[in-house]
Amino acid sequence: MSIWQRIAGFHFPAWVPVAGVIVVVFGILGLLFYTRSAIGAPRIGEHWHAALAIFVNEEQQPRIAETITQQGIHTHGDGMIHIHPHITAGEGNGAKIANFFGDQGGKLTNSEMRIPGRKETYKNGDDVDGDGRTEELRIMRADSGIHPLGGDFNRAIVACNAKKESDFQRVSARYVPKDGDCIRIVFAPPEVQPEVQPDRTIIPADQAAREIAMEVAGTGASTVFSPASIDLEAGETVRVKLTNNSAEAAFHGLRFSGTDREYGNSDDYVLPNVDPGASDTVVVRYDTAGEYEFRDEQSIEGVTPVTGKVIVGEPQATPPPDATPTPVPADLSLDVTISDTAFEPAALTVEAGKTFRISLTNSGAFVKRLRIAGPDGKFETGDDDIVSESVDPGGTGELSGKIDAAGTYPFRDDFHPTTLQGTLTVQ
Repeated sequence: MSIWQRIAGFHFPAWVPVAGVIVVVFGILGLLFYTRSAIGAPRIGEHWHAALAIFVNEEQQPRIAETITQQGIHTHGDGMIHIHPHITAGEGNGAKIANFFGDQGGKLTNSEMRIPGRKETYKNGDDVDGDGRTEELRIMRADSGIHPLGGDFNRAIVACNAKKESDFQRVSARYVPKDGDCIRIVFAPPEVQPEVQPDRTIIPADQAAREIAMEVAGTGASTVFSPASIDLEAGETVRVKLTNNSAEAAFHGLRFSGTDREYGNSDDYVLPNVDPGASDTVVVRYDTAGEYEFRDEQSIEGVTPVTGKVIVGEPQATPPPDATPTPVPADLSLDVTISDTAFEPAALTVEAGKTFRISLTNSGAFVKRLRIAGPDGKFETGDDDIVSESVDPGGTGELSGKIDAAGTYPFRDDFHPTTLQGTLTVQ
């Protein structure tokens, strides 16, 4: 029998094709595992954060506005690089700083930078200031010392800004930021090392004497803070708890201007970023009575941040421990409970020309303030001077007054004017 006849007549055992398929499958899996390992971290499902500061000569540049990218290497306008790979292209080297710039419309190489949202391009050898000194691009990293960084962005930014340039090491545009990194990019002459000025004060949460609940909803120009005004006493340390109820998955934060009434200085109090559906706190303290402003810390290109007020009053005198408060005399006393959804009762009746006292209990999660409209039936006009002080969640307050003319007078909560309403009938 010839060799060809022997080959043609040979039959493989039945298990051989099955074994061949198994070998091929495991080979493919092995190749995928090797490729996956070669990509490296960060991987899909990991959440890393790094503080970012950019300088042109000695001037720190504004934070890059919020931009959510398909790859997941982005910012929320809070001075942080958020490294959350959503797809394979964002894993490993896909998370390098160059991609963070490029995915948002900017550019970063080892010799050239265009900040996302800006038109200017800075190249090695340029003389931006026209002073005869040429600038160079320096990309650097250091360690904030906070591991894992999680959401403690305030401490990370303060820790990174406090570092001198000698604490940093030079890296390339291909560097992948690690969780807890400080990234500082400087375009300046080699001899210029910008001194970073602190832009916030941090007060530990356990120093707060009370908490004020605040919510934010909307996005962009439609953002609304409730309440839009909060009351403090001079010297009072207060924890403000912000709940982000944005219906469009927008990110929000808070920046309270300090005693200089300007933003971006060391006396500011900052809550940099609150995820949609989440809550976080910032502690504030004002030692001098007056009005101060707060605004949304999230920066969105072309949109002016929504602002609110902090009204700081003179500290109230503390009565002696054995003193008994003297109740305000009134012909009629009424009890009203305010939840986050309704007044109970929502209809009150008093006699014309008789004094009344309304005892308020806030059973909700947000600050409340009761206002009764005057004879014109409109709010915040000269005749609606029957207004309670702000009542914190779980607290009580009191409103006293007298109305001479019979009629029906609407009342409301100043902080939730469209949802919390009622009527006062004067007979």
